[in-house]
Amino acid sequence: MATNSLDSPASERETDAAKDRRDRFDRAVAPLRRELHAHCYRMLGSVYDADDALQEALLRAWTAFDRFEGLVAALQRLSGNERAALLLVDVLGFTASDAAATMGTNATSMHSALARARRSVRKPAGSDRPAPAQPSDLALARRFADALAASDLEGFVALLAPDVTWQMPPMTQWYAGSEAVAAFAQAVPMTLCPSWRTRVITASGQAAVAFYVGERNDAPHQGWSVTLLDVENDAITGITSFLDAALFARLALPPSID
Repeated sequence: MATNSLDSPASERETDAAKDRRDRFDRAVAPLRRELHAHCYRMLGSVYDADDALQEALLRAWTAFDRFEGLVAALQRLSGNERAALLLVDVLGFTASDAAATMGTNATSMHSALARARRSVRKPAGSDRPAPAQPSDLALARRFADALAASDLEGFVALLAPDVTWQMPPMTQWYAGSEAVAAFAQAVPMTLCPSWRTRVITASGQAAVAFYVGERNDAPHQGWSVTLLDVENDAITGITSFLDAALFARLALPPSID
């Protein structure tokens, strides 16, 4: 059976070192294949063209594997939109405008996500352990939580950077730019959710808010989401809400509160 030259660029005279490099490459790209192919397909609209684009990307990655190998490890600490931006622009070679169109966002938000992603992957090895959240970030998180709970749209918007993004794993939807984020906040958590309770915490070294939702103000409130905030220059640049009640136990939080 013929082998794929991109997946197995080996020859009969391949040295042990080369074989080890090939195996490390295969292990490194395996978790990214599906995501890369999906992005190619969204951009090109053809399975066959997406296959070709993916192979071209893997060839680029193979020829510069020493740099790529470190990139793969760093991808694990990026948010979804940051990872997508980095893969589309720096791996697949898309222009920022094409990548923005693929992700359904604007060029400003794309450049911001890409800049944050590049800063993150440039962190030296061994620096993954997060530092504690700054008191100023925790204070900002408290204002964020209070504004959402009180349906204070003006106060909420005042906390946001212009290029802020909001994503909600495992859902695929995300919102880019302060106007889109504010519109979602007003339409859903400020309008459709009857009552909130919040706790400001630190999670993964970031300021975060545990949100509990209740049917009315005097009813029990159940754990709903853990929301991490990215903060730069005293403004919120990224909101990541994990809609998973199981996280409350992992963070030593009660599953419900009054």
